[in-house]
Amino acid sequence: MSGLANLAWAAVTGRMRTGGIIGHVVNPDIAGIITFMAAGEMLVDKIGVLPGRNQPLPLAGRIVLGGACGLLLGDSEGLPPATGAAIGAAAAGVSAMVTVRIRTGLDRMGLPDPLVGLAEDAVVIAVGRAAAGNSTAAEGW
Repeated sequence: MSGLANLAWAAVTGRMRTGGIIGHVVNPDIAGIITFMAAGEMLVDKIGVLPGRNQPLPLAGRIVLGGACGLLLGDSEGLPPATGAAIGAAAAGVSAMVTVRIRTGLDRMGLPDPLVGLAEDAVVIAVGRAAAGNSTAAEGW
């Protein structure tokens, strides 16, 4: 959800092109709702009630949302929708598996999982903002 939130705010604040699909579906209200959902996802992740991100259902969800982000971003840049979706889906799948390995390694080092999770969220937000052309302070995140 954080990827969609970053894209939504980048579109609303003029930090990305809004041609194509994203220009028709994103407005400040939608961006706010997506941001609220992303924040909720991050909070629930800290509680530990969700299965790991590398389990089939959460992994599939990440891949689908990554594909949606890739489609929207690619479409705004003139890429064929399938190309953007494929790149986004692949990036989401790979990043989910890589971050599981990183977190497992940090857990073995004895670092508190909630602290690692908060640091991970900060990196996700910062990288997402930069990737969406939203690297300066703005509304939303």
